[in-house]
Amino acid sequence: MLGATAKSYEPKGVVFVGIDEADTTSAGRAFATSAGMTYPSFVDPQGGLLSKLKMLPQMGIPSTLVLDKHGRVAARVIGPTNATQLAQVLTGLIAET
Repeated sequence: MLGATAKSYEPKGVVFVGIDEADTTSAGRAFATSAGMTYPSFVDPQGGLLSKLKMLPQMGIPSTLVLDKHGRVAARVIGPTNATQLAQVLTGLIAET
């Protein structure tokens, strides 16, 4: 779902980046492959990257941040998301620009 959503929004200037802190490097890469994720995804089992994102609760995994074209947080989803929910957020954000 994430891979397909990322591909469909790429022509509109939307860029996806993943941070996986719940898995080992090999398990994280296997998940990214199985999810069709062709965008960059970082495996961070120590939680160093996520801890820098203060706007997310540290136990809010999975979490999705949507940044605007200026790098500001425009939306966040704490917990699982789906293509429909992401499309609503992304379409609204694209319409604002």
